[in-house]
Amino acid sequence: MTRQTITPFILIIVTPVFIWLSHYLAVFPHEYAHSITAWLLGEKENPFALDYGGTSWKNLLLLWNIDENVDYNRMFDQGLDFQAGLCAFAGPDLGTVLMFLLGSFLLDNSRVKRHPYGYYFIFWFQLMNLGNLYDYVPIRTFSPGGDIGNIVRGWHISPWWVFVLGGYWVAYLIGRFFTRTLPELYRTLRIECKAQQAGIMVVSVVLLMGWFGGILGVFYVDDPLASGEITCFLKITSFVSIPGLIWLLWPSCRWMQEMQVRLHNEPQATLS
Repeated sequence: MTRQTITPFILIIVTPVFIWLSHYLAVFPHEYAHSITAWLLGEKENPFALDYGGTSWKNLLLLWNIDENVDYNRMFDQGLDFQAGLCAFAGPDLGTVLMFLLGSFLLDNSRVKRHPYGYYFIFWFQLMNLGNLYDYVPIRTFSPGGDIGNIVRGWHISPWWVFVLGGYWVAYLIGRFFTRTLPELYRTLRIECKAQQAGIMVVSVVLLMGWFGGILGVFYVDDPLASGEITCFLKITSFVSIPGLIWLLWPSCRWMQEMQVRLHNEPQATLS
């Protein structure tokens, strides 16, 4: 058995820290993409003037109230529908997508793989960006507000186009994350203990399908249907899928073991 590059104890310690830091790192490019686009279009004076959401513990911990501070209502009132849609588009489709592509590049980079802590952090950064995409498509595609709501209103398109075309793409990325990126993490960090593999997998599934799936928007708001019945249904569906996904992705499942064997037979950069 090869020696694990990050000891189990250290792995437990750094995981919540990396999740928290990677969440911060994923959110700010998204919000700045909105804001900078509005500034480039002449619809905002200061591209760095975000609404940072205050100093409550919930906002400091989760960036719960952060906002791009772009006046979409004014733009719509002035007939600037396309510009408003473009500002909304910039967050998920420029900021988040570019960060996801950067994460994909770094995870495949042989130099990054030689640094286990950096590689492990980028893994969670990749999940944060994937979660932000999933949060918008399909979860909040039919919500009357937010980024997708402003896109479809500004560009006068049906949310069903976003749901179908974007949904297939996001579904592919989620499938690839759990069937390729996650097993590759086990191999790169030499995590052979099934309990540790299961722990990372369960945290990943719960974060993606629960937190980013918007379940808090069902249980912890006064009116769960305020975002629309379809949105509420998608949030609940995402949440109830968690046990099934955990069962499918359990490290001792035959197909997951076969995937790891195939990855093991592929060439890999040598860890220092």
